[in-house]
Parts: sequence; C-alpha cells; structure tokens
Amino acid sequence: MASLEPEDFAALEPHLEVVKLKRRQVLCETGETLRYAYFPHDTVISLVAVMEDGSSAEMSICGREGVVGLLTALISRQSFGRYIVQMDGTASWIDVNKMHEFGNARPSIRRVLGHFLGAIEALQVRPS
Repeated sequence: MASLEPEDFAALEPHLEVVKLKRRQVLCETGETLRYAYFPHDTVISLVAVMEDGSSAEMSICGREGVVGLLTALISRQSFGRYIVQMDGTASWIDVNKMHEFGNARPSIRRVLGHFLGAIEALQVRPS
C-alpha cells in the first residue's frame, strides 16, 4: 500500500478495515470462496497446499510487501490452498470485488498490482 499514489490510497482507505490476526488462524480453506484481500502490516501469511493425506507444503509467503488473496481471486474465486497466519499481527482487509473495482477504475492501482504479480511470477521455480 505504501507504493500507491496518495489519491489512490485516499480512495481505498474508507473500504479498508484493520483486523487483528492470530498465529495459526486460517483465513481461507482450500476450495472456499475468497472474499477478502489482506494487506499485512506486521504479520506474515502463508498459502499452504493441503494434500489428500492431510500433509501440507508451503507454496508462498507474504508480509508487508504484498497482498494476500487478491491475485488468486483474479484467476478463480476459489482458494488454491489454505491461507494461514504465521505470527500475531495486523492487516488491512478489503472485499476482493471492491478491490477489483478500484483496480479497473484506477490505472495506477492496476499498475502496482501488476508489478506485484510480476514479482511473484519471477520467483516461481521453473523446470529445467
């Protein structure tokens, strides 16, 4: 959020709600509809793949540098994995539909989200 233009943040701010998150709190389960995007302030949130046998593997992790849930919601409204809070802290959340409206209406927000998506894609492991 720090990279947003002041006028974009001012437009978003009334739609953001600060929430307290607890370690091991599940924000969304695999297959559930993603309703909120989270902007961590001082916490870390993981996206975890849950296997049929109950075992799990961390797919990605996000802190104050990014947003959780929004990019997945661009592809599918259903979560690809379980979102788990890794440490107590706070985040701002916004309804994903509202966030998409802002992204569509404000090119600078769309650009910031595009840069974040590009950074995530660059980190993906590619087979040799």
